[in-house]
Amino acid sequence: MGTYPTPPKLTQKSKTNSPQYPIPDNYVVETEIFGRNLKCETKYISHSKVNYVITWKEGRAEWSVNNTKSSTAVVNIFLQVFIINCLIIYFKYFN
Repeated sequence: MGTYPTPPKLTQKSKTNSPQYPIPDNYVVETEIFGRNLKCETKYISHSKVNYVITWKEGRAEWSVNNTKSSTAVVNIFLQVFIINCLIIYFKYFN
């Protein structure tokens, strides 16, 4: 469920007047994308810095990517790793 530190870090503003929301510590969301079960977490590493983490499994291997800039940044890293893995599998089996 997550807890809110005092004071919590707030989400980045996408526009000048957009609202900011507090980011909870140890917050976990599980979802599925591209047939993979993903676990997305927030973990405070200091009073003002959050580590965003995505973990998933590929066969027997567990993968993990993280970033302290933003949740969007960690998703972009995940997509890069995922696409590279797909290309490796494609060329391994279809080339």
